[in-house]
Amino acid sequence: MTEPVFPLIFDGAEIDSEEKFHQEVRFQSGIDWYGCNLDALDDMLCSIIPMAHGPFRVEWRNADLGTSEWQQRFLMIVGTLKEMQERFPDRFVEFKMTFAEPYFDEGQDPFLQR
Repeated sequence: MTEPVFPLIFDGAEIDSEEKFHQEVRFQSGIDWYGCNLDALDDMLCSIIPMAHGPFRVEWRNADLGTSEWQQRFLMIVGTLKEMQERFPDRFVEFKMTFAEPYFDEGQDPFLQR
């Protein structure tokens, strides 16, 4: 029998700042003493969440919304999420991002747009 996977689900329509992202991590994980910064996020993803909840997954819906004011920090957070998922695939079992607006027009070859 496989262990259930703990979900962390973020919605870009609701998260328009780094502060709101970290508040959501704190709320969803139930870890009140979370430090709300990138170093603390690293600790949460590699050990604290897996110890508290077991294997977990992250889904970021509408990831393209609300990031214009904090784009660099958003990219740093996404980079941290991707790195942790690659380093600890047995704990961080899935990272999925979906977007409100399609990146390419339907029917267009994405490689031709580069």
